[in-house]
Amino acid sequence: MSNCVICAAMSVVSLMIPAAAWADLSGTATVPANSTLDLDTGAVATSGGDLLFNGVSVTDQGNAADFDDGNILLSGFNLLTLANLQAFKPFLLIFPIKPAVGDVLAVLTNGGLYSKVLVTAISASSVTLDYYTYGSSSAPAAPSIKNVQNNYSYLLPGMPNYGIAPGSIFIVTGTDLANPGTAVLQSSAPPGIPTSLNGASISVTVNGVTTHPAMYYAVPTQIAAVLPSSTPVGTGTITVTYNGAAS
Repeated sequence: MSNCVICAAMSVVSLMIPAAAWADLSGTATVPANSTLDLDTGAVATSGGDLLFNGVSVTDQGNAADFDDGNILLSGFNLLTLANLQAFKPFLLIFPIKPAVGDVLAVLTNGGLYSKVLVTAISASSVTLDYYTYGSSSAPAAPSIKNVQNNYSYLLPGMPNYGIAPGSIFIVTGTDLANPGTAVLQSSAPPGIPTSLNGASISVTVNGVTTHPAMYYAVPTQIAAVLPSSTPVGTGTITVTYNGAAS
């Protein structure tokens, strides 16, 4: 089997966030046009939530309100504390904004929590947001991998000719793999499909080399991704990370 990589799912679950952060919720969400993001849970859906992206602007939902702190990029995002966000309360408004990459939003959620949101990518089809919500009671779900299969043969691990060839599409099935919501197929047109989607990312390690597959779609029970051509041949491991928790 010299032309394929066998990806064995790891059974040990390790949490990649410090214990002190369990009261908070952080992650990355790609929100398709006409969908919402719930900053208290990290869920992407077609209704509800705190922020609605309509393909052009972001609008607060329900009683949520926000303040656009402007283009302060990741460095400014990391520096914002809960006290800083609370100081924005007199300036929080409910109206559509047209964010740009690098903009940071201070948001008071429908659940009464403060969240900071960084815009990392935006197009007519989706917006990608890094978020950190203080005081959320929603602990990150630990993803669990059931199977890793070739997208074409669907052979199960242990069967003859099982394997994932570099450059080919594979699927990961399981539970708590990504944010809830409807599967939205990502385009392979430039700039290409993303390596993080709906709070999830994948890493594959073979012979000490780690690569990061790009993902066509990601939902809680299934992810479709492309194994990078640079992945070495051999037996390795695949890890799905969702909201800071790794399979």
